[in-house]
Amino acid sequence: MHSINVGVSTLGLLAVLAAPILAQESSYFVMYSTDPVVVERVDPLLSAGKVSNHEHSVIGGNGFAASMDFAQTQTATCATIPVKADKSNYWFPSLYYQSPHNGSFYRAKDNSNTRIYYKFGTGNNGPDLERSEFPKEFRMITGNALLRHDDGSMGSPGNQLNWMCHDGGQNPRATGFPTGFTNCDAQGFAATIRFPSCWNGKDFDPAAPQAHMAFPINQDGMAGCLAPFNVKRFPEIMIEYWLDISQFTGDYGPNDKPWVLAPGDNTGYAFHADFINGWEVGVLANAMKTCRVGNTPEPLDSSTCFGANSLYTDAEKHACSGSVKDIVPEDTGTGTFIKALPGCNPIQPGPGDATIQTNCPNVVTSFDGSTGKVVSSPAETTTTLATSASSKTTSQASTSTSATTTKTTAATSPSETSSSGDTTSGGPSSVTAADGSTWVAAGCYVDTVNPRTLPNNGWWGNPITNSECAKGCSKNGYSVSGAENGGQCFCGNSISSAKAPSSDCNSACVGDSSQKCGGPARLSVYKKSSSAKKARAHRHLERHRQAVS
Repeated sequence: MHSINVGVSTLGLLAVLAAPILAQESSYFVMYSTDPVVVERVDPLLSAGKVSNHEHSVIGGNGFAASMDFAQTQTATCATIPVKADKSNYWFPSLYYQSPHNGSFYRAKDNSNTRIYYKFGTGNNGPDLERSEFPKEFRMITGNALLRHDDGSMGSPGNQLNWMCHDGGQNPRATGFPTGFTNCDAQGFAATIRFPSCWNGKDFDPAAPQAHMAFPINQDGMAGCLAPFNVKRFPEIMIEYWLDISQFTGDYGPNDKPWVLAPGDNTGYAFHADFINGWEVGVLANAMKTCRVGNTPEPLDSSTCFGANSLYTDAEKHACSGSVKDIVPEDTGTGTFIKALPGCNPIQPGPGDATIQTNCPNVVTSFDGSTGKVVSSPAETTTTLATSASSKTTSQASTSTSATTTKTTAATSPSETSSSGDTTSGGPSSVTAADGSTWVAAGCYVDTVNPRTLPNNGWWGNPITNSECAKGCSKNGYSVSGAENGGQCFCGNSISSAKAPSSDCNSACVGDSSQKCGGPARLSVYKKSSSAKKARAHRHLERHRQAVS
């Protein structure tokens, strides 16, 4: 497997540090993408024809494949971006939420708001006529998948990696993952990164993937590209990768960093992006001369940009999302919690650079493109974990280089009993909690997520099951519990959302795989029985009576 250290070249970094990029953004256009054409471990730049080290979210044309050249990009029949002439692909590592309760991972939802900026302006607010379109077989990378600290380049002018929570208030941001927020419900969570634009005329080399490119200094035209990166200057591409993390609201605090990038990075510094050119010849070159959508209300299909009938409709873009067939048969954590990141990617928190891991069991390592058959690493020995509150879950929740998948079996505590029977909520028909109260299965319900149907966090220490969730909610003084998506627990005193089919609550509980703990935006609900409420009210009144007697 090729190295995935994709940091900027030395000369490129010198160019970055020489002077900041200032006003060279006056002429530009923006393309909005819908959800990815595919999400999987494929990277035709660094792992051509092979299974990639880590998972990517891929946008652009549906010609995307494990091995690509310009001709392959031109096979695209649709795209998630609007300009029909751009059959390029752009990809970046997926973002995961790591549950603070059990260490499992859930892929954050794409926001359908990801943006691709093409910038080609001068300092005097006009188009830079010395910019060139990309050659047919052009490809490039920005960022470093192994980085785990700010090395002085990622946050500087150039890459300008930036994470930001758009919470409608302070909008905290940082080069790595920011803190200081409890939700990004206003607009979402976003990463921004720039590509270099100065080229030395050489082909892309997977062994040195950024050796052919450098960032410009603050001068217009070719004067902004230092030798030997002054063969051509391209438009500057900037990616804004937008994510919807609203479903995790209420599950983390302002000082938490529960985010993990697909390469096993919980710092945010490993964000990177890949580009393979698929622009139809001549289209981008012509657009850069006159298209200035960034400064005017001018639409992309105006005569000065891409012309009439040049754009996909929003409906056509949405229809293209997910249109590339998966090659790697594995669970990507889209819509459900998974115990380990796809591939062999244990969390490596740094601050030193991460190393590529290869010792993970049950991981797809290669595939045969002609037969579709895959090869996996040897299977593991299943480990049963202890069920105390201090139990460890998957080793990816630590800094270990092993990604051994584990199975947890929850034991019933001495102070809690359960009876079998009706499983409309995915678990036992009733639960007796530590305080003696009885909780009865109420069925599967919709979680409206924003806001939460049950607004309070009910986890109390043990691996989540329906029983443990009810027990935790009872301990915290609530009368309704809801286990969600296999590993989450929420509490409240009433539930007003719609009831869902019991089949919607189909996620196995992380604490007991024989139980179903809700599903994506679905709650397995238990309610404290009225007799228990009456008994509690009676005890409350009795205490008051004794206090005044």
